[in-house]
Amino acid sequence: MSLPDRPEVLNQLYLRSGRLPELGSGTEAVVSEVFAQARGLSPGSRLAVVMNGRLRNVTVTGIALSPEYIYAMTPGDIMPSEGRFGILWVPEALLAATYDLQGAFNTVSLKLVPGTSASSVIAAVDRLLAPYGGQGAYGRDQQTSHVFLDAELTQLRGMAAVLPPIFLLVAAFLVNMTLTRLIALEREQIGLLKALGYSSWAIAWHYIEFVLLISILGIAIGYAFGIWAGNALTVLYARYYSFPVLVFSRAPVLYVIAAAVTMGASVIGAIRAVRQAAWLPPAVAMVPPAPPAYRRVFKGLNPIRIQLPQRWIIVTRHLLHWPWRSAGSVMGMSLATAILVGSLWSIGAMNFMVDYTFNRTERQDATVTFLASRPAAALYEVSRLPGVMAAEPFAKIGVEVSRGHLGRRIGLAAYGAASEQTRRSGFSVQGILCSGCPFSTAEVTGPS
Repeated sequence: MSLPDRPEVLNQLYLRSGRLPELGSGTEAVVSEVFAQARGLSPGSRLAVVMNGRLRNVTVTGIALSPEYIYAMTPGDIMPSEGRFGILWVPEALLAATYDLQGAFNTVSLKLVPGTSASSVIAAVDRLLAPYGGQGAYGRDQQTSHVFLDAELTQLRGMAAVLPPIFLLVAAFLVNMTLTRLIALEREQIGLLKALGYSSWAIAWHYIEFVLLISILGIAIGYAFGIWAGNALTVLYARYYSFPVLVFSRAPVLYVIAAAVTMGASVIGAIRAVRQAAWLPPAVAMVPPAPPAYRRVFKGLNPIRIQLPQRWIIVTRHLLHWPWRSAGSVMGMSLATAILVGSLWSIGAMNFMVDYTFNRTERQDATVTFLASRPAAALYEVSRLPGVMAAEPFAKIGVEVSRGHLGRRIGLAAYGAASEQTRRSGFSVQGILCSGCPFSTAEVTGPS
């Protein structure tokens, strides 16, 4: 990529080390950080590059990051390849002379005025550049780095909205269950205290304080673990997405909200048990609780008698006598199972994706991508490389499919009918196999 002689306004480089090339220099370049780390490059290293079919030796003067390539990968790949794909920035004069582009350009970035319709600007740019071989403009939502980063942030927002309520509900249920059993054990002491003059509010506040103390202990542990995990996750994201700076936010309002929500969930879980303890008359509290009175569930009916073991009958009576408690237990088990399934499904999904992609559809061991279309002689030369058993050609271009007001930009790939290395289920010679298209028939517009 070219570095203009004037200061850049968009897609400015962030130098990690070294300096930018000298103006007019034909032997200096800046290298992307991920590629430099994978190849062991540093300022002063020599690098051989092929530019427009000519071999040139350049000197690395700097290591940089670019907002345009925070997620850099080879076209056609599904994962970044740090050692095989990198970006070099050289002076504009060198690149223009090498590719015979003096006074011309082949890529342009636009910054829109706030409130401007991106689709209307894209349509105008396409009309303007169509006579000059323009291959179609696209918005930031279709830029590779933005797409991957936005998908990751969307996933994090979904996890932040789903997982905390599940944990809070489980915590509230556990507080209710534990406090209910504790109050049942201290029933006589509660009655004695109320007989000595303690009010119902004093008894209730005693147990609420107990719950709040447990909550404060959990909040302290959560703060410590959250800060550690947040810092580790921030470092991981900064390294994976090549961010120059990514700071873990420690805004006090976040900690206040987290503490308030946690205490609120604990108090809500304790309300029912505390109410039973506070409004229990002293005379009743000092007497052991009466045994539960069981009754027939199918009263007035004549169901078919089923001979069940005595233990099953006892368990069934217990569940039906306290339906809300039983429902809470079932809900707790359901939420626990949901957490387990939600955390483990990705392993199976990833294994399926890898197996389906690399063992069933993309079965080749290597893919060679050319910058432009090549004749059949190139396929013959590739097939004669040492170790190559078979070579199959294919073509990929970017197209826009549309029907009415609906449209989507996709990649169109063409394979041979007898292809063995690449297989697609549902392929039809008369049509196009489109994954994720919102329509069955469409108009296809490709580069001219």
